[in-house]
Amino acid sequence: MGALYDRVARLRDRLVMAPAFHRIVTSLPFGKTIAASQAEATFDVVAGFVYAQTLAALVSLGVLERLAGGPRSTENLAAELDLTPRAVEVMMRAAHAKGLVDRRTGGWGLGMKGAAILGQGGIAEMVAHHHHFYADLADPVALMRGGKPTELAAYWTYTGQSDVPASDDGAATGPESAMPAADAAPYSRLMAASQAFVADAVLHNRPFRRARHLVDLGGGAGAFGIAALKCHKNLTLTVADRPDVVPLAEAALTDAGLDHRADAQAIDFFEDGLAFRADLVSLVRVLHDHDDAAVAVLLGALAHGSPDAALVVIEPMADLARPTGMDAYFPWYFMAMGQGRLRTYDELCALLKAAGYTDIRPLKSKNPVLVRALVARCKPD
Repeated sequence: MGALYDRVARLRDRLVMAPAFHRIVTSLPFGKTIAASQAEATFDVVAGFVYAQTLAALVSLGVLERLAGGPRSTENLAAELDLTPRAVEVMMRAAHAKGLVDRRTGGWGLGMKGAAILGQGGIAEMVAHHHHFYADLADPVALMRGGKPTELAAYWTYTGQSDVPASDDGAATGPESAMPAADAAPYSRLMAASQAFVADAVLHNRPFRRARHLVDLGGGAGAFGIAALKCHKNLTLTVADRPDVVPLAEAALTDAGLDHRADAQAIDFFEDGLAFRADLVSLVRVLHDHDDAAVAVLLGALAHGSPDAALVVIEPMADLARPTGMDAYFPWYFMAMGQGRLRTYDELCALLKAAGYTDIRPLKSKNPVLVRALVARCKPD
């Protein structure tokens, strides 16, 4: 089947590359529609950076929040933002083209996508930190060749240390306890802001309903764990992360009024024994931040130290058969970050099995494009 597809695909390639083919297709009634659609899709690839930067401008200037209060004219926005009307018009027309805003009688209002961004916690915060990523992507060939520090690696400052297992290409990955306390807050806030949609997508699953005590390993400022406590009233929680992150988690638990059901524990993923008195351990967007060698060490330590605890892995997963924007975005992101991989479900299963987990099952996600989940056990349920 694969060989047949290769031959058909090669024939298709030769046809599409031929100028005569385009002349024939565009002369047919149905062909004009197809050609126009393909041309628009191709231009969207070319203009993708402009779209991203338009969104970055909207977020940086707080335009979406302003429009949430009611429509604004170009002149009103120009005065509020200290920009010229022409500059505002350029930004808003680009935003309108992508559905971020729309035209109203009173000027500009929120579009469907703009309203969704305001309603979906964490998106604006993710956009705001992307200037690091885009700076690294300014020369994609240089990024692929490597050898130079990247802005994204400096932002995620637990990467690039030397006292944990070597990555697949020989580079060292960073210990979870190596970052100075002053650097923990910015990215911890970013991760906390984007945890709401992750929690909503997976907390309805049976392992969380049945659990009595959850250890959220690498839980940062505790946003996912707090959501789990609110969703499941009989659950207790330990947030386990680096020593510099623990005060952030403790403060968040206290602010949420949940410190009587939870605590925070300082831990080094790669140095400390991962023996927890829990029936459920969660790794929320942790494994994809590390290369395979480091993941193997982490999963092996969990399987050895906490064999009776079920393990829930929650993160975006690659789809090689039906790739989406995630499959384009994350591999570049991790390359700029200096470590990590977007893995398929099967690749995660292979790592889990090698670590000693024998019973692995997918969990249902309410938003599988953005986040998927699985549960693994060393012993049958």
